[in-house]
Amino acid sequence: PLLATYIGDHRYDDQLPNSIGPQFRAEAQALNARYLAEAEAFDVARLSPADRISHAIFVHERRSMRESERYPTYLLPLNQAGSLLTTMAALGSGTNAQPFAMAEDYDNWLKRLGGMVVWMDQAVVNMREGIARGVVQPRPVMEKVLVQLEAMVVERPEESLFFAPVKNFPEAVSAADRERLTAAYTTAIRDEIVPAFRRLRDFVRDEYLPKTRSTVAWSALPDGAAWYGFYVKEHTTTTMTPEEIHELGRSEVARILGEMDRVRQA
Repeated sequence: PLLATYIGDHRYDDQLPNSIGPQFRAEAQALNARYLAEAEAFDVARLSPADRISHAIFVHERRSMRESERYPTYLLPLNQAGSLLTTMAALGSGTNAQPFAMAEDYDNWLKRLGGMVVWMDQAVVNMREGIARGVVQPRPVMEKVLVQLEAMVVERPEESLFFAPVKNFPEAVSAADRERLTAAYTTAIRDEIVPAFRRLRDFVRDEYLPKTRSTVAWSALPDGAAWYGFYVKEHTTTTMTPEEIHELGRSEVARILGEMDRVRQA
């Protein structure tokens, strides 16, 4: 649903799945397995050269997703730069991909916010499991997250970032709808959104932060070396190891500095 919103398909603007919950993850894995099986069984000889490339990319992505199931990313749902909460904050500002052009758009966003509350409570469940399994974020990451969460625990609904669309109704929203939506947003923020942020803030501050790790390398996590190697392969599409890539970087820096020095001497 979020991807649909970002690419301009607004049929799902009211939806936000619990993407880190066990049911969603199981369904996603089953769907990926079915796609992969059907794609691998497909007779690529029937395809044009261009479609063969598309097929190869599709199969590569499905295999990569299957490989990723080994690594429990769902135990690390929060970070300071790119978690769902930062995405929702951007969408809720009223100046991002989420439309706020008519009353229906406002109703859609209110429903989507309800999904965020479910996701946040699931994040607490997952992070407790992460503590038990030793899969936790570095302390500096969560110190920054805590500051972000603090900013969302406001005294009055009008102070919330998620109240911004109500402050900027477009002309297409009638006076009656404005009154109704203002009341609905006030209630939702006061009774659902802020309490959810408060629960998450308290958990991060009191329970999670003391259990964060002093290390920062991904390889310090359980199965971390393989996990990091998977990310390297995912981002570079090579078969080079992290050590080989690092050594390539060192040799390239030396080569480029040598060329620069020759130019400087000349």
